[in-house]
Amino acid sequence: ILAYCCLLESALGIPIKEGRIRYHADNVMVHVPLDDTGRAMVREAVEKARQLRQSIHRPPVTDNERLCARCSLSPVCLPEEARLVHDKEWQPIRLFPEDDDRQIIHVLEPGTSVGRTGEQIKIARRHQPLETVPARQVAQLVLHSFSQVSTQALHFCGEQGIGVHFISGGGRYLGSFDSRQGSIQRRICQYSAFADGDTCLELARRLVACRAQGQRKFLMRGSGKLRARDTRVEQTFQDKGKSKGSERLTKAISQMKAVLKLVPQAKSLESLLGYEGNLAALYFDALPDLISPDAPQEMVFDGRNRRPPKDRFNCLLGFGYALLLKDVMNAILTVGLEPALGFYHQPRSQAAPLALDLMEIFRVPLVDMTVMASVNRNQWDVRDDFDVRGQQVWLSETGKRKFVEIYENRKQETWKHPATGYSLTYRRLLELEVRLLEKEWMGEGGLFGQLIVR
Repeated sequence: ILAYCCLLESALGIPIKEGRIRYHADNVMVHVPLDDTGRAMVREAVEKARQLRQSIHRPPVTDNERLCARCSLSPVCLPEEARLVHDKEWQPIRLFPEDDDRQIIHVLEPGTSVGRTGEQIKIARRHQPLETVPARQVAQLVLHSFSQVSTQALHFCGEQGIGVHFISGGGRYLGSFDSRQGSIQRRICQYSAFADGDTCLELARRLVACRAQGQRKFLMRGSGKLRARDTRVEQTFQDKGKSKGSERLTKAISQMKAVLKLVPQAKSLESLLGYEGNLAALYFDALPDLISPDAPQEMVFDGRNRRPPKDRFNCLLGFGYALLLKDVMNAILTVGLEPALGFYHQPRSQAAPLALDLMEIFRVPLVDMTVMASVNRNQWDVRDDFDVRGQQVWLSETGKRKFVEIYENRKQETWKHPATGYSLTYRRLLELEVRLLEKEWMGEGGLFGQLIVR
């Protein structure tokens, strides 16, 4: 009210003695006198606001937590999470936004045209009726293969904050539409932080440990189920390969534990890459033993291969990782960080290093576990869902549609964050993890990279 009175004085050129605020609910009138002390307070506040505007650093979280409950900037500055960093006994209240229930539209059919009509997105598929979706109900538009999008639709999506992403017909992530509006201050801070080798190494250690611990926990889950199957139905594992599955899993889990102890001691990114390579090799060598004996023989997985995938299981993994990379990119662009500058993966011409860094956290829970579950549930038609071309295996249009549905349903499942203690959907966790990464170079770090499969 003091600032408003000062504005009136300046605009009208007349002195104002006091301002009044009436609270109708309580039938109370509050008188606020305007004197020299009040004017000085307003001038000081204006000067502080100007300094904050010129600074690239975000102001510290207020000591009065009540002010944060209704603040529109709570999802950006994460005040409750910042208090948890400084006070381990703090029990944060979730101020992060509600789970996003807007649609993610995947345009899978080649030749489909996407445009705009009024405040709606229109989708024209061949030999099908025109489809329209209100823009407020759309979060992402994912264009697969050779589908088209009009310039008007791109402008509209940029204005409405709708992410537009492109994936090739072979299931490879191509890129995202980025309007690059604002957020230059946080990008400058990111550049400064990632110019420090020690900062990059510490974050990379945490990232590798997070992914490898998740992989190891996933194998431990499967090891328990495998031992139970061996006990109940011993005759199921009569063939030589699967009779030793439990032993291979146990050995891989033990070896991964030993390598994980070396990760915090890594002195360089190069040595960390070596540890990560060993961990990944142990994981993928043991992963085939998690496949159910009831799964079709065509879904057998015998080691990781890609570009192109040579079997159906690797085909599913590759397409899943492409969708995950797209979602991580969407979260990075939503927050406003620079995807081309990472702390572990080095800058290169094709993939965005920061997106490759962050997707490591979600590979196991969003892709590996999802693919394994779908295979063990016999959800795939080995002929209709796949397109086999010599030694290359791709998902057919039917298979892509099925995978997208399984993947999007998985993202809607909730997970209790082990560091903050509250539950979010995986879809919302993607954005939260990007914002927690930003906290690492703002003096409020320590919560990033804690999402480990239980």
